[in-house]
Amino acid sequence: MKKVFPIALFALALATSPTRSILAHEPPAKVGASPKVEGKPTFGSLGTAWTAVNGAAAELEKGIAAKDGAVVHEAEERLTDALSWLESNSASVLGDKATRLAAALKQAKLAAQMIHEGMDAKDFAKAESDRKKLKGALKLVEAQYPPDALKVPASGTVAMPSSHADQVDHENMPGGGEPTLKSVVLTKQPLAVGAKAEAVIRLSKPDGQPVLLDDLAEAHTEKIHLLIIDASLTDYRHVHPRPTGTPGEYAFTFTPLKPGPYRVWADLVPSATNKQEYAMTDIAAPAPGEAITDRAPSTRAVVDGFEFVVTFDSPVLRVGEAAMGSVTIRGADKQPFTKLEPLMGAYAHLVGFSEDYKTIAHIHPMGAEPTKPTDRGGPSLDFHIQPAQAGLVRLFVQVQIDGKDRFAPVTLIVASAASSGASPAAATRKPLGAALDTVTSEYAKIQQALAQDSLAGIGPATAAILSAAKASPSIFAPVFVSAVAALGGAKDLEAARAAFRPVSAALILIVAANGGGSGRFEVYCPMAKAAWIQTSREIRNPYYGGSMLDCGGVKREL
Repeated sequence: MKKVFPIALFALALATSPTRSILAHEPPAKVGASPKVEGKPTFGSLGTAWTAVNGAAAELEKGIAAKDGAVVHEAEERLTDALSWLESNSASVLGDKATRLAAALKQAKLAAQMIHEGMDAKDFAKAESDRKKLKGALKLVEAQYPPDALKVPASGTVAMPSSHADQVDHENMPGGGEPTLKSVVLTKQPLAVGAKAEAVIRLSKPDGQPVLLDDLAEAHTEKIHLLIIDASLTDYRHVHPRPTGTPGEYAFTFTPLKPGPYRVWADLVPSATNKQEYAMTDIAAPAPGEAITDRAPSTRAVVDGFEFVVTFDSPVLRVGEAAMGSVTIRGADKQPFTKLEPLMGAYAHLVGFSEDYKTIAHIHPMGAEPTKPTDRGGPSLDFHIQPAQAGLVRLFVQVQIDGKDRFAPVTLIVASAASSGASPAAATRKPLGAALDTVTSEYAKIQQALAQDSLAGIGPATAAILSAAKASPSIFAPVFVSAVAALGGAKDLEAARAAFRPVSAALILIVAANGGGSGRFEVYCPMAKAAWIQTSREIRNPYYGGSMLDCGGVKREL
């Protein structure tokens, strides 16, 4: 079986020193660690626990596919035990990451429980849906640890069925750090628009020795991926060079469509480290390159009649915050397209270039990958990102249809990391007016009640909101009034939480446009895929209540 190695998320390609993990090779912290519980497994390191998590998740997936409830039951217990151990032994994860880790671990355990319940009810569609939620939650868990923290120490072992040892999911594991390999590209003739360029890339080790194919591990069917783009982030190529007669030299061709130099990232996995890295270099050109001109955000592209739409579970992509994304493809007939062909071991490759021209992402979709040439995928593919650089990102979705590669570009804007203090914009805006202050105060009562799994006080609160909103039609549109009325008529928690979503979405926009500096925060839950307003940074989730009370994160101060 071919080994598939990790492809990094938004990993820094340049000028980044490796971050030393204080967790990767140390035993669980004695202070604050939970004592061994009779019948519950313990693990020698975070890495062995994480390996157990991935092994149990793979077993869960197998049980769902086979509709075998017994397998799912056993795997869910093992997964929950390993996640619980991580909850008690991750004291070195600090600050906001500790908060996100706690929420993500809770999300993962809840998703595993829901899978179990779905299988017991023979609701296999629900079990599969919850499996996707579990996979997303585990991505969020992984993203909170420092690099290498979840690797198994050299002396560490973990008991896993041998038949599942190759099913551990390492997809999208962060790479990053300073590359150990170097590259340079030479061309036979100067680059010219529309002229085929014949080139070789020379790969070398730190000691100057050539990098041979035997020095590299295969990642998604290839040992060398070259990601090539011009300075305007418009003309992108993904090519695979082939060895020449000279050790360490690999030949390739491409035809530039833009003037100026092109940047090349060699996406490699050295066998010595088994870590994905990028070796970056430029292809020189006699003419200057073009600047980025199309900067408008866009999440839709049409290529050869095929429509690509990219969406995210978070309204704002932010540096350091993990998010789930999805790309949906429709054919020229506007119908969902389900005939994506295998492409380098996946149904799509997503590559993003940041406007700093130094930061790159190479992402593969989550979920099942093709195993034979006749397999087909689509119409929607989920993926996971954690941006490392603020600003514009040009994301190219590469798929293969009818034997032809197609590249669909979208433009994303990544916000800076959230500040723990009030935003400058919020601090300088006018305070809330009387009507809006009344509405947000009554809204807070509803939010707090739902977080406590209660409907108490929701009727009077919605009545007060309606009275204030109807008296200020210049601020509160009829759609907001209608949403509040629907919330006031909810008969149970499920209906109230569903009605709370549009009320929250509308009120966030109203508060952001009409007031600020008021100590009110926009909070977002990636599991509910919905936001709300709080007067405190302490997360109190109205969509899940006690089952996942602290699930979510502060997006901004309004």
